[in-house]
Amino acid sequence: MFGHSDSSQVTQYELTLKVETDRSCYRPGELVEVLGIVENSTENAVENASVGIQVVDPSNGTVFLDIVYSLSDGSYNDSFRLHLASQLGEYKAYVTASASGYSTVANQTSFSVADLRVHNFDTGLNYSTIQEAIDAPETLNGHTIFAEKGTYYELVVVNKTLSLLGEDSDTTIIDGNGTGTVVSMQRSNSLLTGFAIRNGSTGIRISPQSVGALENITIRQNLIADQTGSGISVFGSDNNRIVNNTVMNCWAGISLSVAASNIIRRNVIAHNTRGISSGLLIVMSYSLVSGWRNSIFENLITENACGINITNLEGEMIWHNNFLENTVQAYVLQQYQINVTNVWDDGIEGNYWSDHSLIDTNRDGISNIEYQIETSNIDRYPLMGMFSSFSTPVGCNVNVISNSTIEDFDYFESNGTIRLYVSNATSNQNIGFCRICIPHSLMNETYQVTINGMEPLYADYQIRNNETHTWIYFEYEHSTLEIVIVPELALQIITSLVIMAMTATTIAYRKRHCRSLPSA
Repeated sequence: MFGHSDSSQVTQYELTLKVETDRSCYRPGELVEVLGIVENSTENAVENASVGIQVVDPSNGTVFLDIVYSLSDGSYNDSFRLHLASQLGEYKAYVTASASGYSTVANQTSFSVADLRVHNFDTGLNYSTIQEAIDAPETLNGHTIFAEKGTYYELVVVNKTLSLLGEDSDTTIIDGNGTGTVVSMQRSNSLLTGFAIRNGSTGIRISPQSVGALENITIRQNLIADQTGSGISVFGSDNNRIVNNTVMNCWAGISLSVAASNIIRRNVIAHNTRGISSGLLIVMSYSLVSGWRNSIFENLITENACGINITNLEGEMIWHNNFLENTVQAYVLQQYQINVTNVWDDGIEGNYWSDHSLIDTNRDGISNIEYQIETSNIDRYPLMGMFSSFSTPVGCNVNVISNSTIEDFDYFESNGTIRLYVSNATSNQNIGFCRICIPHSLMNETYQVTINGMEPLYADYQIRNNETHTWIYFEYEHSTLEIVIVPELALQIITSLVIMAMTATTIAYRKRHCRSLPSA
């Protein structure tokens, strides 16, 4: 009848006593319920039996002592709340029962108190490890598992379709103890976010374990570090999103093998310098056969032995990335007489390469000199400054290419104004520039730019325009500056309001002045 009761039943004379707790494991501060049944030798309920309950902690100290009485069906229950500072370990509940005409009978059960920091939001159940929460029969496809901050020394296998959330990627740590794949994603449509994943052979591996597609997995806002192999490995899996992660100190930051239509976006991929390593390692993909391609954009790829290493693969889309101070910025290996050609720009803008010659006679933020990785792989529109993309409250992004450090960005929906604060990226800079791509849905007017309230040194408010966006370019003397971009219509309205306010003030003043003049 009861899921957690001892299999043994102690029968002395004519009483039988069963005892259990409502759960087998609790966390400090939770409510514990002790319950059971008192019966006679013919399994009939014994009413009004006196039931004494004593609960002791792992040090054999009493934490609860009480007497209750059985009901008409022979059942009894009692409860108490564990102290927040309760010892962790095994607790024992000793129970005795006596009734008029019966001799006293005794039985016992046990439960554990553990640091249950992992929670299934859908069932309300709590667990001590992430894997225990995943494996629990109550955990079903579609559930959300949340892990509180702390260090979890385990190898996690996500073999159900789940959302696995860490409290904070700085303090919620999954440590692989130096061996194995720390997190293995084995089910489609799963999410992993908010963890620091460290100290394994592979940090996160997305790979099918059986026949059938594995796709639509999202890896977002994690810190993956200190892996002897890849930080994130995608093998034989398509249509995944790897977004806003930091991957560092691994042999390869992110590796894609026989994988297509994956999005690699807004990641920081740094210091992956163990052996012959890469920030991004991409090996033979479906795209050779079917034309599918991986999209790699808006990443910071810095101080790796090789920024990006592509082997026997063509058709990859690689643009709006910042390649900074990698020993080898990009390498493309062509074998088996395969002509490997990848796309290194979006037809308008390419990538920023810290080792490229920066010549811009057109004054548009795009270098006049193409960046050649090798004969068949050329960035036709290398950027003159680093690429940044900023979100706005209305759901669209503003892209900025600049040789300045962008300290802050704001968009004010009330008056359609963009404001940036910039500073020198290096100490020897004299002239700064910004190339800004503005969606028409955000600001669809003629623009006016001010630098600390003054006109720019140079401005071109329409270096490019299409149905959805306008590109503007301007220059300024370098310093720490406030840049404000206002639609011309809004500027006219503001100017008109100022003039109207000044006029009203003048009229009011004249009226007061005239009334105050003495009569002749």
